[in-house]
Amino acid sequence: MKGNGEAVKFLSGKYVSVQKLGQTTTAITYLVQRKKHPNDGAFFVLKHYIDEEEQDLGREQVSQLEQYETPNIIAYKDSFNHEGRIAVLTEYCNGKTFDIS
Repeated sequence: MKGNGEAVKFLSGKYVSVQKLGQTTTAITYLVQRKKHPNDGAFFVLKHYIDEEEQDLGREQVSQLEQYETPNIIAYKDSFNHEGRIAVLTEYCNGKTFDIS
């Protein structure tokens, strides 16, 4: 699939956008994969905070996710800051649900 130019520019060439997953008034979410190893099957979710008022929330999310490494929480992978806007990269769970019953 062809990548999304906005995500590619934002990620400085580390990752390429596979698909835009969604958008709200505060953030855009992309499905991305590594640019150097696009055939390794590894996908990630990039949440790019676009609302100025949500930047602190994004930083707080990074701070919290960095502290935890457990199979019960989506794994934090990286974060980026571009022109004052933060993006959070996490693992992608295709077809998984959060139902624990």
